[in-house]
Amino acid sequence: FGSSHFGSSSAIKHTNKHGDVAVCTVATMACAAYCARNDDEEFCDTSGSDAKFHEVQIPFVPAVPASPQMPALPKSPTVAFKARQKNVSGHQFNTAVSGAPTWCHGCRRMLWGFGGEPIFQCTLCRSHSCAGCRELDVTCPSLTAPEAPSLLNDVGSAKAQQGDVDGALEAFAEARRRRESAGTLETCDGARLLKNTGLAKYSKGQYKEALEAYEEARRIHDKTETLCTLGGAALIRSIGIAKSDLGDFEGAVKAYAEARQLYETVGAFESEAGASLLNNLGFAKAEHGDVEGALRAYSEARELRDRTKSLRTPSGARLLKNMGVAARVHGDLDGALAHLAEARRILEDTGTLRSTSGFGLLRSIGITLAESGNPAAALDTFNEALKICSCTGASETHDHANLLTSIGLAKHQHGNCAVALESFAEAHRIYEMNRSIDTLDGAILLRSIGTVKLDCKNYKGALVDFANSRSILTRIDALQTADGAGLLGCIGEALLESGDTKGAAKTFLEALRIHQATCSLKSARAARLFMNIGRSKRQSGDTDGVLEALEHAYQILADLRQLSTVSGAQLLANIGDAKGDRGDPAGALEAFRRARDAREQLECLQTPEGASLLSSMGNAHGACGEVDSALQAYSYALSIREQTNSLDTPEGVNLLVSIGYAHRVRGNGEQALLVYAQARQICEATDTLYTPTGAGLLRNIGLVKRDQKDLDAALDAFVEAHRIREAAGCMETPEGASLLHNLGNMRSDLGDMGGALLAYEVAQRIREKTATLETHDGAGLLVNMAIARGTKGDVNGKLQAYMEAQQIHERLGTLKTSDGARLLHNLGITKSELQDSVGALDMFEQAMDIYAALGFLSTDSGVSLLKSIGAVKNTCGDLEGALAAFTRALAICEGSQALRTPDGANLLMNVGCAKSAKGDIDGALDALKEACSIRTMTGSLATPEGAVLLNNLGNVLCQLGELEGALQNYQEASRIRELTGTLQTPGGALLLANLGSARGECGDLSGQLEAYSDARRISEETGAIETPNGADLLMNIGVVKGCLGDFEGQREAYAAAHCIRERTGTLKTPNGKLLLSQMKLAQEQPATLVQRLFGAFTCIPQAV
Repeated sequence: FGSSHFGSSSAIKHTNKHGDVAVCTVATMACAAYCARNDDEEFCDTSGSDAKFHEVQIPFVPAVPASPQMPALPKSPTVAFKARQKNVSGHQFNTAVSGAPTWCHGCRRMLWGFGGEPIFQCTLCRSHSCAGCRELDVTCPSLTAPEAPSLLNDVGSAKAQQGDVDGALEAFAEARRRRESAGTLETCDGARLLKNTGLAKYSKGQYKEALEAYEEARRIHDKTETLCTLGGAALIRSIGIAKSDLGDFEGAVKAYAEARQLYETVGAFESEAGASLLNNLGFAKAEHGDVEGALRAYSEARELRDRTKSLRTPSGARLLKNMGVAARVHGDLDGALAHLAEARRILEDTGTLRSTSGFGLLRSIGITLAESGNPAAALDTFNEALKICSCTGASETHDHANLLTSIGLAKHQHGNCAVALESFAEAHRIYEMNRSIDTLDGAILLRSIGTVKLDCKNYKGALVDFANSRSILTRIDALQTADGAGLLGCIGEALLESGDTKGAAKTFLEALRIHQATCSLKSARAARLFMNIGRSKRQSGDTDGVLEALEHAYQILADLRQLSTVSGAQLLANIGDAKGDRGDPAGALEAFRRARDAREQLECLQTPEGASLLSSMGNAHGACGEVDSALQAYSYALSIREQTNSLDTPEGVNLLVSIGYAHRVRGNGEQALLVYAQARQICEATDTLYTPTGAGLLRNIGLVKRDQKDLDAALDAFVEAHRIREAAGCMETPEGASLLHNLGNMRSDLGDMGGALLAYEVAQRIREKTATLETHDGAGLLVNMAIARGTKGDVNGKLQAYMEAQQIHERLGTLKTSDGARLLHNLGITKSELQDSVGALDMFEQAMDIYAALGFLSTDSGVSLLKSIGAVKNTCGDLEGALAAFTRALAICEGSQALRTPDGANLLMNVGCAKSAKGDIDGALDALKEACSIRTMTGSLATPEGAVLLNNLGNVLCQLGELEGALQNYQEASRIRELTGTLQTPGGALLLANLGSARGECGDLSGQLEAYSDARRISEETGAIETPNGADLLMNIGVVKGCLGDFEGQREAYAAAHCIRERTGTLKTPNGKLLLSQMKLAQEQPATLVQRLFGAFTCIPQAV
């Protein structure tokens, strides 16, 4: 046992405390994986997000030491042995060339060795044989001697040297049988035999059986107290290697620690063997997820090689290579390239670059360059490795296929999927030819092929390749490893892309469980898994779960210092999407900017993925109200897609839709339609119009048509989009709910409130089913549903919908936004309709505080809120407060030159109503007439709002005694309400009541009763009769009926009014007391004078 575990030409003798001499031998197996692990372990990168560049062991066959038990051969110069050995009849024959005659041990014939006659000599018993006799089944006499087990051990070692591992195992098995028969297995020689047996089984990939042999050898060493030797240290190291290959990295680390202690005890740690042990330790720690611990072990190994002056050797180069790979996994790509470059210089200086070791080093350099975002340089390095592969005779081998896999992955990273698949196909052919597809590398190849197909949207093909990869991992018992977890993550991603959200979530959880069991949660591959879990939760509407999963991924990549990689950029983009979903466009924009900067640094922004990032960035700008910045980002993304020929894709269509939407927001509907037309052409050319992408495009076209008041074209677009989604089976999705929301808005515009409510209710059910009601869009749906219910007269249902929307905004933390303020405004209006003035004013005050904080009070929304506050205060009798609110709103309108508009006319109307209530009739008349003038000028008098204005103008004229003018205004208002379909509403009922009062003032009692009766019918149909105004109407009806002699009808009307006043708690109000007095008069005097009871109606505009 020399300075290295392999390559010594002599044995080291160690004497234990009993004086026994233990000879430590090492049988070298012809297995590249074992050689690599026992000399300089190749660090396998299985911690990448998708294990795109999986490194494998590079064959290293060192010199084989002579067996110390083999008898010394004759030193006669006349006999030279060749390197070819035959195993016949128990003899171990070598071909010999003799310069002197000898005798054949079988036929006793003289062997001269002339004329090419072969002579064979047994290396065990030294007898000679001719070609014919060596084929006889004769047992070698040495194998019947007491030392036969030791000789069989040497025979096995020699066979292993020749590559005949099966023959070696047969020899070891026979040696064990003889030792067990002789009772000598529990000795040092027996322990060495068991260790060699373990080495042979390890070389065949039988790691579990190898570990069992090692453990039995250790038990003997413990029993014979010979473990504290160089041989014992080497055995414990072999145990660690076997445990590492079985995935027990924690056990491997413990074994290496024990081996180190033994080396230090016997004073052999300061050697190449100690450096190799530290190399093994670094590998185990890296596989265990402790990359920093691995780097510390590698650094100590380097220092040890510096002290032993063995760094500038091929073994030192392999150590530097492992340091580079570990640094790459840790995210230090510059440090990794520095280590790898130094390793290359060493191999060049030692003339071993053009070897299998150089081949493996160049592959590692190429992998690191690819991860550094330089796939072009990576491909150049891989091509150099290909030349070495050809020169070293490694073409068409397993290693050649591994290199082709790495080349394919680099080409995939470069965006060339077709060429990548060609490289993968060639690698697959070589694996099949060598019958090595059923290996870990074969499984990784199939996984890589599936990954490319996944990126090409070939989800079915990807799932087939992933399934084949999974079958291989299952057969080789490697599914419950980090590689298996990575594969399951890919399968889950494919299921997610194909729409199987539940199957994806289940697969992700299985992968997560394996990562936890294998202690590999701190790997880049685990970070990718958390990213996909976040995507899954996003599709299911779990916004909190999305950010939680992405935060796990962020922490992992931050610890690995890989945030500035392609995977880090993708993670930051996903975080931006999640923050955008939560209504945090500023936070989303910050994440997108970091992702963009990372891609620019890696020079991979000019890719389809970079275009998608810029598109998301534009969406965030748009959400922040920065439309120009959004268009700038979209334009950059569009140029990239045109350069990369990726515009004719669903992502390209979505980009055009976003550009069109930005133009729509800027009010340029025609430009938006031009962009949408280009997107439609792409969908039709690629046969994707009748897909969810096409449905989304049609929806946006419908929105523009709706803005342009082309309601029929808009409805056609929405209906076609609805039909496409139903045919594709994707109606039960958040996007389907959004489409139904738009369809409901469209039907509302057309006056079909029943159809609108039906669409809203179906959309609500879908959002509840997909867990997306608790979102900003869900809150918007509830707001529109409330408006539709209010139009149908369902004020309580309206209030409920508004309150649900408020709760959603509060949970999302978005109530203190402009949308939240508008919602509170609408909620206050609804409460005022239900006579809850205190609750209404509370909502208005909250909305006012939000608008003030946002600087929105001087906007149309602020003016509308002030008008609502004034209206409610007017209703409460706070005339000063009402007039103050109206005056403030009027000043804002005058300052913004918005007074000469329909909204300005509404404001003047409210000012007039407030002045009328204060007794300033002339001021009220001036304000109302100016409002009429504005509505006439803007063509908005023949509207429901115009009818309200005319009603209030009629009220003021009645107060001034101008009954004819009042009747004209009431009649015109009634005509407008009939034309606009708003006469059968509570407002229409109040108008008819005022019309009846005016007719009564003119002495037309029959006309008065007719108008009152129509008002009563409408109030009862709309549920407005159960209000104080309804009670006043019934009291007036009773008065008129009494005047007409219908005393029974009078008592019935008074009684109904009395019941309503009791139920509404308004019997003690002035009008309630008047009702009581009228009821008393009716009992005393059947005929009474007509009491004209009417009030000014204040229009409360509804903010949407």
